[in-house]
Amino acid sequence: MMQRPHISATDTGPGTTDDLVADAHAAGFTRVSSRSIRDWTEFGLLAQPAFRKSSQHGSDHRVYPPEQRELFLRLLWVRKRLPQGWRYRRVVLARTIVGLWLLGLLDLPTEQVRRALRSTLGMQSTAAENRRIASALVDGLAHPSASTAQIRKARLVVAQCLGKGCWDRARVLSVLVEVSFSWSTHADRATGSTAGGDTPNLGQMLNDLAGYIDSRNEVMTRLREEAVTPAQLLEARRRFNSDPCQVARRLDWIMEAMVHHTAGLPGSPDNTAAGSSLTLLNAFIHELIAILGLG
Repeated sequence: MMQRPHISATDTGPGTTDDLVADAHAAGFTRVSSRSIRDWTEFGLLAQPAFRKSSQHGSDHRVYPPEQRELFLRLLWVRKRLPQGWRYRRVVLARTIVGLWLLGLLDLPTEQVRRALRSTLGMQSTAAENRRIASALVDGLAHPSASTAQIRKARLVVAQCLGKGCWDRARVLSVLVEVSFSWSTHADRATGSTAGGDTPNLGQMLNDLAGYIDSRNEVMTRLREEAVTPAQLLEARRRFNSDPCQVARRLDWIMEAMVHHTAGLPGSPDNTAAGSSLTLLNAFIHELIAILGLG
């Protein structure tokens, strides 16, 4: 049985890529290679290594600080315990990086956080997550008279739009109107409003939701183009942590990471803590959208 890694930043020094590979192999992760290290650095799971100049005529290999060596082993251990495919495991690790930075549990370079954000927004949700989100939305709006076929169709359409990262607004509005209103209430299918005025305007709700998704896509574009500055990231984090409504979410995330601890990081096999990291990420993105003037 593979042993939990015990490397600590307090008893090791900076390391090259070869050192990180050796660390991983010693801990039982024998498939890790130099390419793995480069990929993890690109995805934001590791910081960029620093130059180490030892003479006047050149520099030695770049090195990762001790804290990053420790982080690497801990993340490898988390990844091993996640049952899904490699794409989902990678996005959970990227969310974890952002969560640790958001809560001040780990001091990370803002450039690493920017790349981790880019990675997790680039693969925001799995198909299963999209289906759960779609079901929650549709079930919350469905009228008791809506048929099973109408509800199933609405869930499918919403999940497909979530997977594409864009909204066919007319199509989504149409299927939600179908499940949301009893036809005896004289629903206005063009706007999603009712004669009684007690039902929320679906057209406005869908426009707001579509606007939020458009803003998220623009955040992704700016992250990819390196147009989000460290100052903007830090200000969004400050606003996030100044909101009292986030206190419970922070505590939930920390407690689940402790209850399902895996080398000190969230990532239990049931993905409970991973779900909380997504909640934190979404709340932070709201703040970043505001900072960037997108919403």
